[in-house]
Amino acid sequence: MPSNSTISKRARIAINPQHLVAELDGDVVIMSIDTGTYYGLDAVGACVWKLLEQPRTFADVIDGVVEHFEVDAEVVEKDLTAFLKEMQSEGIVSVTPDDAAQSA
Repeated sequence: MPSNSTISKRARIAINPQHLVAELDGDVVIMSIDTGTYYGLDAVGACVWKLLEQPRTFADVIDGVVEHFEVDAEVVEKDLTAFLKEMQSEGIVSVTPDDAAQSA
């Protein structure tokens, strides 16, 4: 997915189960079983991770973060797009475009 593209609000986001996850003082640490690489998520990232314990649409994740932190939805959408694209490039989550989900 190109870095300048957006994620449709109907796109489905799911966690890749091939990672070990631990919560430490409100933060989340993820380890890739395949590469041994560790990733740390702050409180906002941990909130997103908890929301993704069940696959959700991008819109649902945005709404969850807005509700939890009482922040502007447009800012959340922009920041989450970048965050989820990075997580997708690392194989931590999958992003299924809404058009792919409809044609499946």
